[in-house]
Amino acid sequence: MKKQGHGHFPDDCWELIFQKQGHGPFGLTSIAFYTLMKSCSLLEILKITHTGGQEMDLFCPDYSHKNHHMRHLDISGNMWLTDMTLKNIGQVCLNLQFLDVSGCMRLTNFGIRKVLRRCPAMTQLNIRGLNISDIIGSYSDHSVVNLKTLEAQTTQIDDKGMAMIGKMCPNLQYLDIGVTTQNLPWKS
Repeated sequence: MKKQGHGHFPDDCWELIFQKQGHGPFGLTSIAFYTLMKSCSLLEILKITHTGGQEMDLFCPDYSHKNHHMRHLDISGNMWLTDMTLKNIGQVCLNLQFLDVSGCMRLTNFGIRKVLRRCPAMTQLNIRGLNISDIIGSYSDHSVVNLKTLEAQTTQIDDKGMAMIGKMCPNLQYLDIGVTTQNLPWKS
């Protein structure tokens, strides 16, 4: 496998990305993601958006390979992305700094919390349009979330969620909650 430059794939990685299961569009599963991270270990930036497919997640906890180079991951619009897949991504990409999961409607507070805990270097998170209310949860220890940018337009983040963000994200420099559905005038 030869290095193709910053953010580019070696030729043999393209086959992994565009390989389809059956005749329908591929979905992003933990096993496919893990295989890609293992085969393309120098990969730093990955964008796989708006994939279809079917729900299927067969991640095995025995996979011990870590991709310490992956910094930027945009998997927005993946309609079948689950909390378990997101948790497993956090297990493999410990140095992730940027994550865009906007429009991944199956994600819940649980998945976002898990990836934030597993990726302490994360500084930018886009959760626009998700049906979530409290991404931080209750950290029993005194750790802080290193987010500097949080894009959370049209989410369910309420007063409790905002209080936790304020308490646990002291480095936050940019926050866009746009129109959270909790703040709409007709939501009384």
